[in-house]
Amino acid sequence: MTYRDSAVTHRTFGFAVCVTALFAFGAVAVIAQQKPEIRLSATSAKLGEVINLSGAGFTPERSALSHLLKPDGTEYNPLRMRINASGELVHKIDTVMLEVGVYEVWIVDETTGAVSNRIRFTTTE
Repeated sequence: MTYRDSAVTHRTFGFAVCVTALFAFGAVAVIAQQKPEIRLSATSAKLGEVINLSGAGFTPERSALSHLLKPDGTEYNPLRMRINASGELVHKIDTVMLEVGVYEVWIVDETTGAVSNRIRFTTTE
């Protein structure tokens, strides 16, 4: 093998590594671009009851911000949540400190900026 052949081999190998790396990162980007989805165990609860929130489609092993809109249209401070290795999260919404009314919850993946669906739930006496 001559030096020229060796250089071509190294360039070809380098190209293969770059293409493989780009493909790997591209695949991650495609997976992370899916829209996250959240669900609630109930859309109505009496004050003091717990509503379970679950979500999927988030960036694995990262964080997300949960947003909760109050009945008066203002928002609580966002709550940072940890996403598990499967891209899922769970949270309990304790209604004991909430007022009677309609609330809206959604979650933003902090890594991608992707916003989940929005779900409303009602608290009653």
